[in-house]
Amino acid sequence: MAKARRRKRPASAPPPLRGAEPIELRIDLHGLRAIDAIFRLERHIQTNHAASQPWVEIVHGRGTGALREAVQKHLKKHNLVARYYYAPHNTGGDGVTIADLEYGQSRARRRDIETSGGPTDFDRRR
Repeated sequence: MAKARRRKRPASAPPPLRGAEPIELRIDLHGLRAIDAIFRLERHIQTNHAASQPWVEIVHGRGTGALREAVQKHLKKHNLVARYYYAPHNTGGDGVTIADLEYGQSRARRRDIETSGGPTDFDRRR
């Protein structure tokens, strides 16, 4: 009796690693209703926070300002957002909001950093 030969499998690329997708810092919410935009924004913030990203950029556009107000109202009460502000003029101005993400610093320490212009000497004041 002859032995059965095994067929060689064709060489293919290995399957992509789970969780290895690139993390986008910017989310574009143009044209969405406020309720849909907030849902997407929430998922975006959680994904970036889990990936230890320092901030997220939210493109809401200028328009009537309804979407901007809804986004900023949501950011104001969000526990993963340390602060938010408009982007510099050359990167979107008041059509883009940047939200710095919170990673457990006390509010007093964060206020100290914000008023001093940033941490200095590798934050030796702890």
